[in-house]
Amino acid sequence: GRRRDGASGRRLAGAGLGRRDLRRHRGGDRQVLRLNEDRPMSEPRWVTLARQDLGLTEIPGKQTATRITKWLVGMHAWWHDDETPWCGVAMDGWMRAAGITPPAASYRARSWLKWGFPVTEPVLGTVAVLERGGAGHVTMVVGRTGDGRLLGLGGNQGDRVSIAPFSPVRVLGYRWPFEFLSDYYLQSTQLPLLAAASGAPASEA
Repeated sequence: GRRRDGASGRRLAGAGLGRRDLRRHRGGDRQVLRLNEDRPMSEPRWVTLARQDLGLTEIPGKQTATRITKWLVGMHAWWHDDETPWCGVAMDGWMRAAGITPPAASYRARSWLKWGFPVTEPVLGTVAVLERGGAGHVTMVVGRTGDGRLLGLGGNQGDRVSIAPFSPVRVLGYRWPFEFLSDYYLQSTQLPLLAAASGAPASEA
């Protein structure tokens, strides 16, 4: 069931993270709380890696973008085109590059709902699985807009890697990598307020 962690006040969807885990950080629980409120922490590595691919666009027709081909080869995919939805493929590539194990069948957006640790409050770098047709969509939270939407950095957003807005009501689940679970508590609870999305398509993510 869900519980509220007494140190940080953040909701966790599930059990398994206690005060002992938080005390791995210098200064203990109280220091973690102060950092959350007063100082934004550094950007997670998987976000930094994804930003390097902003603007990457799929190629119409038989050709496939070289970067997407590399991701497909890395995950031993049996297909080799970028006409097939590739948001999960991109997420797989960024996570592997950051030293994080992706879920089985990571090319499927909804597979990310069974990966990592479930959280209910998005911070910078949180993986979000969204409703989008039957297959869904996976992206990573990097900010918010003034009208209450979140901003997601992901692949296959307008056929490219972009930062695009999405409504929180579309979210099926938020996840955080097990390998960096303690870092979740070091992220600022205040997402960056961005006036415009970078390289975003006209529609939502």
